[in-house]
Amino acid sequence: MSTTTQAPPDSSERPETFAGMAGFLAHLEYAVTVDADEAPHVLRSLADHARRVRSSTFRRTTEMLDEGSREADRIVAQSTAQAERILRSALVALDDRVAEADRVTAAARTAVDIELRAERLDPEPAP
Repeated sequence: MSTTTQAPPDSSERPETFAGMAGFLAHLEYAVTVDADEAPHVLRSLADHARRVRSSTFRRTTEMLDEGSREADRIVAQSTAQAERILRSALVALDDRVAEADRVTAAARTAVDIELRAERLDPEPAP
């Protein structure tokens, strides 16, 4: 019977998933060496083991998908908050520009009014 090496888990994978797979492979290697009388028992055992590995793999995949979904939700929330801050800042800048335009318009009207009054008081242009 040969030995199987267990893959090292990275930070996002559970070691028991690899342990389950390694156990299944070891069990499979053992099944090759059994007598014909033991074959039905070993096959049932392999099937049970395969179901456990499949179940743990499915659970881990589901957990990883959930984790990815939560991370995506956090990113969307952060992006939405940042977009809201930028929009508010842009609206403040727009309000400032509109207020500035109002002041310039008021100053221009005042200048025109003064000029018109001056013309009414002195209708003849100076030579």
